[in-house]
Amino acid sequence: MWKAVLSLLLCLFFFPFAGNSPAKEEALVPPGPLSAAHAAFDKDCSRCHTFAADNTQRPLCLACHRQIAKDLSARQGFHGRNPEVYMSDCGDCHSEHEGRNTSIIFFAPEAFTHQNTDFKLQGVHRELDCDDCHNPERLKPELQPTGESIKYRNAANNCFDCHRDDEPHQGSFGRDCATCHQPGGWDKLSIDHGLTPFPLIGSHTEVPCTSCHTQAPDSKKARRCRDCHLSDDAHNQQLSLNCARCHNPNGWNHWQFNHNRQTTFPLSGTHQEIECIACHTTPVEDKFILSEACVDCHWKDYPHRREFSLACDRCHQPTSFKNVKLSN
Repeated sequence: MWKAVLSLLLCLFFFPFAGNSPAKEEALVPPGPLSAAHAAFDKDCSRCHTFAADNTQRPLCLACHRQIAKDLSARQGFHGRNPEVYMSDCGDCHSEHEGRNTSIIFFAPEAFTHQNTDFKLQGVHRELDCDDCHNPERLKPELQPTGESIKYRNAANNCFDCHRDDEPHQGSFGRDCATCHQPGGWDKLSIDHGLTPFPLIGSHTEVPCTSCHTQAPDSKKARRCRDCHLSDDAHNQQLSLNCARCHNPNGWNHWQFNHNRQTTFPLSGTHQEIECIACHTTPVEDKFILSEACVDCHWKDYPHRREFSLACDRCHQPTSFKNVKLSN
């Protein structure tokens, strides 16, 4: 009799779960302790499982691991870029209920493919050990103040954040090292200044970069002659700051200016023999504002005490004041 009663009790106990999913069975018999990372959820199965549903675990995982969810959505990072990981369930790689001291992250550096990350290894980076980049001193700048635990994903992934201590330019060339350098080594330069707003021509091709780039870059600075050569101006700004009117980039001694064609005051007579600064006596920024009237330059030489007209060219010629030609 007691055997029949026992059989009936066993049937009543197991019958409701017959043919159901493993999730129901796990609810009856917990498979084992969670890892230390999830220890707080030992008694809260609903954080990771939905009773009687097998396809809800991944959404529940991503509800907590929001950064991973973001990577998957944006197809970035290791989880978002690796096609095998992208389509897998979290539990395929991160198996739980194996005990407190069990790591749920299975990582084999020697088998890891860095090409499936946001930072593909190129050049000398291929020769480095993982710890050379994945260490507390190589964290992304925004994580430095927080003291967040070191994770592989938190390593800096741009040149400047890793190499700021190796950077000899003191920020004068900006932070995009790849503008000039290549991953093959610092000495592998690839800058094409011809593609910048200031193509190098003439003598500029011979000077070191630091001769011009002396401070933090400014897109509105150091494109005009005056920005670099104001202290070299032998004319004390008397001939304007537009050096290119007379000079060319091949050297200060290579200059040409045609006063007759480039101005409204053609030089004739003795005007052709005098120095520029004899007339251009005051500093100017760009545009010359000089009178073309004889008396404005030669007032001190004017001997007539206004007995005659101030239009000197009525009687005198540009060759000399002594060459007088009267006109009625």
